[in-house]
Amino acid sequence: MEQETQKNITDNQVNTKKKKKKKKKSNVKNPNSKTSASSSKKKSNKKKTSNNNSSKKKSNNSSNNNSSKKKNTTKSNSQNKTNKNASTNNVSSNKKKKKKKKKKVNTDSNGQKSNAVLVEKTSLTAQKTNKSSSVIDKETISDEKKSSDISKKEIKTNEISKTSAEVINTKSVKKNKNKGDTIKLIILIILTIVFLFLSYRLYCFIDGRYSTRILNRIVTEIETGDIDEVQEDMKRLYNENNDLVGFIVIPGTKIKYPVVYTQGKDYYINKDFNKKPSLGGTLYIDKHNTVSPRDTNLIIHGHNMYHDGTMFNDLHKFKDENFYLNHKTFTYYTLKEKEEYEIVSVFLSKVYLVTDQVFKYYKFYNADTIDDFNYYKTNIMELNMHKNTTDIKFGDQFLTLSTCEYSQENGRLVIVAKKINNN
Repeated sequence: MEQETQKNITDNQVNTKKKKKKKKKSNVKNPNSKTSASSSKKKSNKKKTSNNNSSKKKSNNSSNNNSSKKKNTTKSNSQNKTNKNASTNNVSSNKKKKKKKKKKVNTDSNGQKSNAVLVEKTSLTAQKTNKSSSVIDKETISDEKKSSDISKKEIKTNEISKTSAEVINTKSVKKNKNKGDTIKLIILIILTIVFLFLSYRLYCFIDGRYSTRILNRIVTEIETGDIDEVQEDMKRLYNENNDLVGFIVIPGTKIKYPVVYTQGKDYYINKDFNKKPSLGGTLYIDKHNTVSPRDTNLIIHGHNMYHDGTMFNDLHKFKDENFYLNHKTFTYYTLKEKEEYEIVSVFLSKVYLVTDQVFKYYKFYNADTIDDFNYYKTNIMELNMHKNTTDIKFGDQFLTLSTCEYSQENGRLVIVAKKINNN
């Protein structure tokens, strides 16, 4: 009997453990269902109590059956005690189980609360995400608007660029047309200038040939002594160049040239009588003199063309005393008369600095006083390289011939001649 009771107790304990395991599994599967847990607990308690009652009944039956035996009374009492202890243990274990169930319920409730908190948090995060998504949507909308505005601006800029390109093209076409017109005008101007220049050169050539013919005829007329024809040809030559004032002829030399007067200082240095470029230039009286009324001293300037012996190069022959003595006189023709001159002084000088306090032959134009004349007379006589037998006096008119001389820097060869006829 004791063995059967112990088996029953052990079977009850195994059954209770299996039920607990099933309850735990059910709790794990359905943690949120409180009603199912509580109902399962009540059923287990009822089964346990029924089992206990059955065990008690069996124990009572066994005790009644074995009452005759005195030896077994003590053992039954001990078994009763053990059963009582087991029941108490079962009760305490049931209490512990209830407490654990309560704790589980509490943990379940806490879990539900935590789940609610998580739900709230997730809802808040969802709201935040919704807000952020709405903000992002607004931003995307604004970005789309901006992009649309930008695209509109780009379209406008493209239209403007197209119109500007069309305008530029039209302007370029106009400019090209204008350039073409300007090029045509420039070509026409160049052609007209070339035509005028060539016609002028042809005129000058014809006119020069005419003037040279007149000059050559004057020379022949001077040699033959036909003075009337010389005067007529001088007038014709003056019509070709109104700067003409005279014509000089020095025997024994190549000097048979016209003389011009210019208000410009050195206009005829590199121009011939026809005003064309020329290295030899033309014999000229510069602006410091006055031809009409005539100054006391007229200075005629001319180049020393030593390479071909033209212009005033032959004046250097008068350095030789014999040549000087044999060719002391020469003729100078004006537009009105023939003038004869006698050489009174041949000397070397130079162009001095403005600050040099020396005699400067090229500064003597008029003898306004006797002192001015005497100063001029004494200087040209002292500088004369030949003996002079001709006397000069106050009131005489002079003609000075000046050309370059290369024995010194800015050197000059000077010949002074006195007018010897008053016709």
